[in-house]
Amino acid sequence: MMMSPPDRFYYGGEIGFLYGHSIGKGSGDMMESYISGQVGNDHLQITAGAAFDQWSGQGVRFRSFNH
Repeated sequence: MMMSPPDRFYYGGEIGFLYGHSIGKGSGDMMESYISGQVGNDHLQITAGAAFDQWSGQGVRFRSFNH
């Protein structure tokens, strides 16, 4: 009788934090944080995450996402 190996189980996560202060015409403080996690096996993968940002200045804010 042959037995198949159990499914491989994968998990991982990431957290990040950024704080910055700008000076000049659009001066202010910026704070960003995020959390992301993954779990899965050879057949199914689930990814979830959340992010928060706060800007206490004036002027135009630029945002880019690389994901």
